[in-house]
Amino acid sequence: MAALICILAILLEGTLLDDDWDKCPPEEELQEIICEPSSDKCKCTAADTPLLAWIPEHQAFLDETLHLEGHGSPGSPCCCGAATPLFRCHDCFGTQMFCHECMLNSHTYNPLHRIDMWNGSFFQCTTLKQMGLCVQLGHHPGKKCYNPQPSSSDDFVIIDVHGV
Repeated sequence: MAALICILAILLEGTLLDDDWDKCPPEEELQEIICEPSSDKCKCTAADTPLLAWIPEHQAFLDETLHLEGHGSPGSPCCCGAATPLFRCHDCFGTQMFCHECMLNSHTYNPLHRIDMWNGSFFQCTTLKQMGLCVQLGHHPGKKCYNPQPSSSDDFVIIDVHGV
């Protein structure tokens, strides 16, 4: 056992004890560095402080964000000229709102889009199925089946990239 300890001590002496990380460099004389202010003034650009350039515009950005999160301009009719539109689509391009009929007509080819309905205070999620959109499998979108068969159950789950 004593021989094993001697061998380990010799091995450790040659490797671990002579490690460069453990050696401290000799202390050198510290020199004091004095920085004097330069007479040349720095030229600052808007890229140096982007938030300072944005501060005068913050109210316009906030107003637009709240406008997009809310019902929009009050009293603006639907594209068909009907009464106040209540529905918007997350997946369609644009921020326009639609009435019930226009929303269903514009989504016959996109039955999985996510729809919000204005309830008077805020937008709440709804589905095209809850709005009455019916998809006839095996038929062209928007075309009625001439020999419809009632389904045994329309309680099924669709899995999409936006959720279940």
